[in-house]
Amino acid sequence: MNVLIIDTDNVGLSFAWRCIQAGHNVRWFVKPKPCNHPDTGRGFKGIEKITNWVSSINWADLVFATSNDDYIERLEFFKKKGAPVFAPSKASANLEVSRANGMKLLEKVGIETAPYKTFKSMAEAEDHVRKTQERYVFKTLGDNEDKSLTYVSKNAADLIGWMQRIQRLKQEPKGEVMLQTFIKGIEFGVSRWMGSKGWVGQWNESFEHKKLMSGNFGCNTGEMGTIASFTTDSKIGRETLARLEHGLAGQVGLYST
Repeated sequence: MNVLIIDTDNVGLSFAWRCIQAGHNVRWFVKPKPCNHPDTGRGFKGIEKITNWVSSINWADLVFATSNDDYIERLEFFKKKGAPVFAPSKASANLEVSRANGMKLLEKVGIETAPYKTFKSMAEAEDHVRKTQERYVFKTLGDNEDKSLTYVSKNAADLIGWMQRIQRLKQEPKGEVMLQTFIKGIEFGVSRWMGSKGWVGQWNESFEHKKLMSGNFGCNTGEMGTIASFTTDSKIGRETLARLEHGLAGQVGLYST
């Protein structure tokens, strides 16, 4: 099999190497940007790094994208032309990228979300915290939202101080922002693969952990510490994700909604 990997964050080496070990041919495109070191993958025999992935579309038996941001719209174009693309559609990626759209889908199928209020700017949100003196979780909502700006405050004063610092450094997000009511507890999630006719395989339940160290200390590592397990039956899956099957399938073009 000829496998074309389209990688925006320089994270596809492990998959590429496993494909080689399984006897497949691999072409690996890594988006050129400062954080993507050009020497990644050097010395791994059989992996061919390329600088133009479009010219390899017809060569590939499988086109795999590592992310849901760059190139998704272009990949969707090739998928409609018959290319064997394994990647999110533009619509399904938008559910993840745009928090507001994802929450609307949850509310549409009757899944309760934490109470929240939206604001046109961080300054407007700051005024609201000053008035209510409540504890909130700050999140971005704009089209180009930076989710690294999500902030779980300790109290109203803590959140006000954090927002003032972000504004002083001119790092405030463009577009709308959200203040979500703080709910004490442990974040527990569920996911499942979706195929051409709906759900495929087992449920995946996970305890999300993003910080570098236990006790919620250190920098955000993007869930590197998340603990996950697979199960044939999931109560949380049946009560939440199962309700989304039809809506999600419509987003990836499996059948109409």
